[in-house]
Amino acid sequence: MNISLIASYVIGAVVMLTIIFFNVRVSVHSGQETMHIMAKSKVDVVSQVLTNDLRKIGYGNNAQILTATANTLTYETDFNNDGTLNVVTWQYDPATGIADTENPDDRVLTRTFDSGTPEDFSSLTVTRFEFFYILEDGTETQAPGNLTQIRKVRVNVICETEFGYDGVFGASAWQKVITPLNLNI
Repeated sequence: MNISLIASYVIGAVVMLTIIFFNVRVSVHSGQETMHIMAKSKVDVVSQVLTNDLRKIGYGNNAQILTATANTLTYETDFNNDGTLNVVTWQYDPATGIADTENPDDRVLTRTFDSGTPEDFSSLTVTRFEFFYILEDGTETQAPGNLTQIRKVRVNVICETEFGYDGVFGASAWQKVITPLNLNI
C-alpha cells in the first residue's frame, strides 16, 4: 500500500472532522443567539407597558399608591385623563408556574385595570419580576412602611424562552428606575 495514499486519507478525514465540528459549533451558537433574541423581544413588551404605566402613578386628584410589595404594586391614576381615578395592579406570583411550557421557571404576571379581567403576561415567560421602592430619604426597600414616602420605583424583569435549545433557555433581563412625576411634587 502506498504511504502517500494513506496519508491523504488521514489528512482528508481530519479536514472533514474539523469541518463537521465547526458546523456543529456554529449551529449551536446560532440556536442560542436565536433564543436570546426571542427572550429580548419578550422583555421589550413587558418593559414598554411597565414604563408607560408606572410613569402615571399618582396622576389625578388625590391619587395614591395603595399597595407596594416586592411582587405587587397597586396604585391610583387618572389613566385616561378624564377626571376619573383608575386602579392599576401589577402582580407577580413567584409560586405558580406555567404548565404549558417546558421552562420550569416561568411564572404568572398579571396587570389588572380597575376591576376588570386581569391581563395575563404569562405568554412572555417571565421568570423573575421584582419591585423595589426608593423613598424620599433615598433608601431602597421592597416593603415600605409609609407608602406616601415612595418617590421612585425600580423594576427588575427577566424573561426566558418557553423551550430550550440544547438544554439552555434563552434569557434577557431589564432593569429600570422609574420616577413618576406626580410622586415628587
